[in-house]
Amino acid sequence: MATQEESQDMAHPPLQMGLKIAGMLSDADPDFSDLIVQYGTHEWRVHKLVLCTQSNFFCNVCKNGLWGGGRDGVVDLSQCHSARGVDAMLQYFYTSDYSTDVDTRDEPRDCPSLLLHIDVYLAAWKISCSELGDIAIGNFCEEVESYWFTPTFAHAIDELYSCVLGSVQPMRDAAIQVAARHAKELLKEDFGEEFRQVVKEREYFARAFRTAAIEALEDMGLYFCVEQAKLFNAPDSEFAACTWCRRAQFEVGHHKVENDIETERLLNELRNANI
Repeated sequence: MATQEESQDMAHPPLQMGLKIAGMLSDADPDFSDLIVQYGTHEWRVHKLVLCTQSNFFCNVCKNGLWGGGRDGVVDLSQCHSARGVDAMLQYFYTSDYSTDVDTRDEPRDCPSLLLHIDVYLAAWKISCSELGDIAIGNFCEEVESYWFTPTFAHAIDELYSCVLGSVQPMRDAAIQVAARHAKELLKEDFGEEFRQVVKEREYFARAFRTAAIEALEDMGLYFCVEQAKLFNAPDSEFAACTWCRRAQFEVGHHKVENDIETERLLNELRNANI
């Protein structure tokens, strides 16, 4: 009969196996790892069995000796977007997911997760790993709304529109929709300065943003939040929430403003491409 401790071990085999495999990457012993992945000065000691059984890219490199960096047994990924993207990509092969807490020494550890998801997608594209790319896109689209009032939002848009890959379009579309929902604040408030600079510099984004913002503003009403003493635009829907206090705009403490002169002025500027 199994002991209580053995029974507990058997109850959570996937979790325990995942933790053990993750440790193979973080604590890789040079005597037992048989492959090195390199990005610039960064090196990760990894295992062919883990990478080659999940990735045609790594399988092809190892089978045909296409090392790329001039050193046998070293896969050079310096053409990827960043070391943190490579680190997260390797995490995925060991755990089927990746953490936003990456350790790449000379790169900033406080990199916002929104930008990390872009880096991970680009690393996934480099090695033709569509499953990881889909995870990165999903993570980006899920998180982008929470960054709309920060400089990171503008930085993410700038990166997406500096990329020549058409496959990043789902992330672009998500960013455009978020920007359109918050167009008035981003175009008028101080925290939108970097966003407005991106609008000036990225013509393709500016066109898409103007179209989406006009459509969004035409379907919105202007409301006043008594608690915060601030105006905000929101769709005329019972599911919409106040920009400032996050409660539904139809709850007590929110009043609709009938003559929305400021929004009409902004719509005219957008229609005439003056923004």
